[in-house]
Amino acid sequence: TASEQSYHLTKLHTAGLLDKAALSAKQAELNAKLTELRRERRKLLCNEDIDEQVDAIRLTIDTIRNGPETLSSFDEILFTKLVERIVVDTQSTIRFQLYGGFEFQETLEA
Repeated sequence: TASEQSYHLTKLHTAGLLDKAALSAKQAELNAKLTELRRERRKLLCNEDIDEQVDAIRLTIDTIRNGPETLSSFDEILFTKLVERIVVDTQSTIRFQLYGGFEFQETLEA
């Protein structure tokens, strides 16, 4: 691991086998590698998040496609499958957040 490599470099320096300039250069190289690995890790995590969002969008689309053609009354099961969260913005405005990131706003009439 990087911490082990850093430890070994410090140990070599302490033993007099690695001068300060070489130690600094090696540690800078090690830090650059760590930075690149962290960047790659963030990219991979972002891709996983995107994959999860795409799956949620597909599921939402399938739920809508397989749902009834028209609704004559409130369908609690369908609502639960589609709506992840309801956010009250103001006394007259609410937002429905669907699974997959879709969102729409409704204005309530008094």
